Amino acid sequence: MLILLQDKKRLLNVFLFCSALAVLSCLFFNDMQYKIKLLSNGQAAQTRQMPYYGFLPVPGTAANGQGYGALGADFAQVYFSSLALQHGQNEYNPQNPAYRDPLGRRPNYPPFTNRLLSPLTRLPYYQALITHDIATFALLITTSGLVLWFSGLGSYIWQIIFVDILLYFYTPLGFAHLERGQFDLLSAVCYLLLIYNILCHKRGAWLYSSGAGILAAIKWSALPFLGTFCLAALCAARKKERIYHILPLLVVAASILFYLPELKEYWPSLQRYEVQARPTGISFMLLMPAWAAKSLQIASAILIIILIKFKSGAGKEGAAELFRAISLPFAAAMFIQGMCFGTISYEYRIVGLLGIIPGLAIWLDRYGSKIGTISAALTVAGFTAFTISAFRVFYFQFWPIPVFTSPVMAATYLTFSIFFILISIMIIFQYGNFSPEIQATE
Repeated sequence: MLILLQDKKRLLNVFLFCSALAVLSCLFFNDMQYKIKLLSNGQAAQTRQMPYYGFLPVPGTAANGQGYGALGADFAQVYFSSLALQHGQNEYNPQNPAYRDPLGRRPNYPPFTNRLLSPLTRLPYYQALITHDIATFALLITTSGLVLWFSGLGSYIWQIIFVDILLYFYTPLGFAHLERGQFDLLSAVCYLLLIYNILCHKRGAWLYSSGAGILAAIKWSALPFLGTFCLAALCAARKKERIYHILPLLVVAASILFYLPELKEYWPSLQRYEVQARPTGISFMLLMPAWAAKSLQIASAILIIILIKFKSGAGKEGAAELFRAISLPFAAAMFIQGMCFGTISYEYRIVGLLGIIPGLAIWLDRYGSKIGTISAALTVAGFTAFTISAFRVFYFQFWPIPVFTSPVMAATYLTFSIFFILISIMIIFQYGNFSPEIQATE
């Protein structure tokens, strides 16, 4: 079996094939269920997949005033906050009811996001929602295609885009993200830029770093990944490369400082959703005390930093190369732990994983042979299993796990994150002492 998987391209093909097959087979059996019921009684309703959290219409936003309301309940928070700003109202406490969240929630996005999306308020709500959903997915697949092309992996562009389409539009959680009008595809692009910067550290690195920082400033749920990944990269980097790992953090800090007065208005939202809220979704706080749940990701990153320092016998050159060698499994661990970091952690944020898929292709191309077949095969196997399970591809067939409070799924995420940390440690100890001959190609 290992002989068959020695080719790094075969490993990537295994992931792409298994992911696509899982989604397509689910769609097939779902359709067959409909046809069998139709043949049985002649009047079976279509059993199409629904978004994982159901539909949540936004009152008063339907096209032409028809229907219950357009969807995109999370996008509505930003839209109406931006609309309030356009009319001189407070973005978090507008006096005019027309600019308040129609669902009665307190807005939960930072001032930078509300201002950046203000051009969309020139469109009716339902048009702004569709524009947002199309634009963010287009940004993901365009960035993925460019990154793969620049990496010499142009032959995989359409295969990876095809898998992205299946996972995003035809799984319960991908559909849930689309239905809520969420922003995690921007986080996905942020993760991709950071991984690409590590693996292909060439000219333009400052552009990728600042772009990742801007995207994280829009969607703060990307910050746990951004902070820990950049911290580990910074500690392992050569002196001339350190600025590229500091720059994303500086961009986020600038977006906060520039709107510091408005941040006082935003603070009650953070308190409500992070401090006062009950643990929900896949938060690690369902499994452990709050201090442990909030410390796990930082502790994992520090452990990896210490081991890299200990095993990199060639100083900064060896440390930088060693971090590149573990960058993908480490990124997978930080992504998972970052998803479960918050008090309220809904599973539709799994779409951020779509930004790591092109990184997997680049990592296998650069390091699949260097780290050995076993480490590469275990990484791909774990990544494939996590993708299929976390997107809940087979949920409507035989996996009815509770929707809102799911300690079982939180434990699944925790298990996979530990698995990827262990893979990183295995690579560090087995291939830690890099010789000068196998330093990364500039």
